[in-house]
Amino acid sequence: METTRINGIPLVPGAAKGRYCSSAETASSTRRKTLILLIDHLDISTLKELRPKLKGLLVTREGLLSHTTIFARELSIPLLLVESAPALPEGASICFGEPGDIGPIPTQVTTADGLLIRFSASVWSMDGLRQAILADLPIGLLRTEALTPSRSASAYSLAMKATDTIIRLYDFEADKADLLHGDPERLRAAQLSQLSALPTQTLGILLPGVTHPGQMRALREQMCSLLRGGLPPRFGAMLETREAFLLLPEVLSFCDFAHIGLNALLRADIPQPTLFDMLAAAVREATRQGVPLTLCGEPPAELLPRLVATGIRRFCQAPSSLPDTASALSELRLWQAISP
Repeated sequence: METTRINGIPLVPGAAKGRYCSSAETASSTRRKTLILLIDHLDISTLKELRPKLKGLLVTREGLLSHTTIFARELSIPLLLVESAPALPEGASICFGEPGDIGPIPTQVTTADGLLIRFSASVWSMDGLRQAILADLPIGLLRTEALTPSRSASAYSLAMKATDTIIRLYDFEADKADLLHGDPERLRAAQLSQLSALPTQTLGILLPGVTHPGQMRALREQMCSLLRGGLPPRFGAMLETREAFLLLPEVLSFCDFAHIGLNALLRADIPQPTLFDMLAAAVREATRQGVPLTLCGEPPAELLPRLVATGIRRFCQAPSSLPDTASALSELRLWQAISP
């Protein structure tokens, strides 16, 4: 059978060859074990189940901002951004990419006009944790929804080997909800109990979906009661809702650090000028209160100049994304990039 080469933008570099599947249903039903799957509408749990069969992944811009795509970047499987789904029959032989490994993973980069940008790792698996630790990257975001209860303790223990570790509490929203089963309050209480046993000197706990400052105050009180007078960790809010940005001074007053959830904000269809104004306001308020602020997500390369122009100086991404981000930022001259 003739093999069709697919062209696009590599999100995770590498070469892939296999049989094309446009959906999870066809991928699950086939006996073939070398598949290239389109992941636009795939949920995270199905991606985990199909992983042994997968030799490559395709995604269009429609699925680019999904959490499944974010998780896929960490699997060390070549991932290609394509303009549209291939007009090919199921099971067609396709290939893409070139052999090669991900380049050295940077911890920081300086732009062409001298701005220092620092990096941290966004990870969700043991493999991702090991990759970040080997690269001497801080763990800026450990996503915990995909960790099975039997593996969470070992993942937390491994994460604490990094120079700095921020663990996000379970996120029950949107396309991550299918990973968690049980009462949210009980699940989160059990998670906080696990985290209270970790060394707190380099630990940060991040609360997702913050909408009002009372949530941060309640988290701090709940965790401190578990520690019974011990040294508390740092506490941070994920700024990813409109409500959090409307109450920035109040929310940040309860924070030791904060993350901006870029993917959630981009999915909210906020006009770009408004979005960049929101980010700039967050940078100003965080600077005023002395709260370190990190942009978490996988921004398209064309947005990097505008994001840096808001004052963002910390990026948290999948380790496989950082070489390309660093390369783009190293060539950035901000005054040229945002000139009319």
